[in-house]
Amino acid sequence: MTDKGKLYLIPTPIGNLKDISQRAIETLEIVDLLLCEDTRHSQKLLNHFNIKKKLVSYHEHNEMSRSENVIEWLNRGLNIGLITDAGMPGISDPGTVVVDLVHKSNLEVIAIPGANAALTAVVLSGFDSSVFQFIGFLPRQLNKKKETLITTAQYPGLTIIYESPNRLLDTLKTMGELFSDREIFIAREISKIHEEHFRGSISQAIDHFSERVVKGEIAMVLNRYEISKPEIDIESELKELLDEGMKKSEAVKLIAEKHGISKNQIYKKSLEI
Repeated sequence: MTDKGKLYLIPTPIGNLKDISQRAIETLEIVDLLLCEDTRHSQKLLNHFNIKKKLVSYHEHNEMSRSENVIEWLNRGLNIGLITDAGMPGISDPGTVVVDLVHKSNLEVIAIPGANAALTAVVLSGFDSSVFQFIGFLPRQLNKKKETLITTAQYPGLTIIYESPNRLLDTLKTMGELFSDREIFIAREISKIHEEHFRGSISQAIDHFSERVVKGEIAMVLNRYEISKPEIDIESELKELLDEGMKKSEAVKLIAEKHGISKNQIYKKSLEI
């Protein structure tokens, strides 16, 4: 009985050709054929690493029909690699359709870790990355773009957005209309020669990118939504509770729970009373 083949998801460089890992190169060499978003673009990459491989187109217009071919090839025992023009397959690029179908066909998928613009932008931002969501490219139509952005307005973590250079300024202006002047990080041309980073408010970003023609691929990280809290008069609350006869430790605990702030902060204030 013929052994089943495996589908390999192989990340490619997002800028610098050295982004590619040794494991990714070795996988490119062992697969029987490669699915490529753009075969001409992928051929240049293979030529650079002196790899000869049969290339088959796999893009947004033929994902479903080509995915059915992949199942047939895997069942015949062929190992197949999937690459896109840059980065990880399936992240704002073709890939999810074939991976879903391979899983449903009880066949094996192996993903090789590698370069990704979204995660690179997050760690570059310096924002708290404990919680984040990935939006990808925003809709082109203004009303749909606004609807998408509004759904992120009170998200408690970071929001990662891809945008084209010719739409960047319009998107920033739309953000400025919908949000308070929130902090944003913008990475342009990640891992390329002219890589640029900007961090500041949305209004500052509008001023910065209005000064010149913007080129290259862009990843934006919108900082978390912060709910402004009214100033708390801890000293007055402490005095009131202590005057009522409450123990200091109990008063500190009560105020901490009431306002969701640390007991240490309140205890330090109590030492001043």
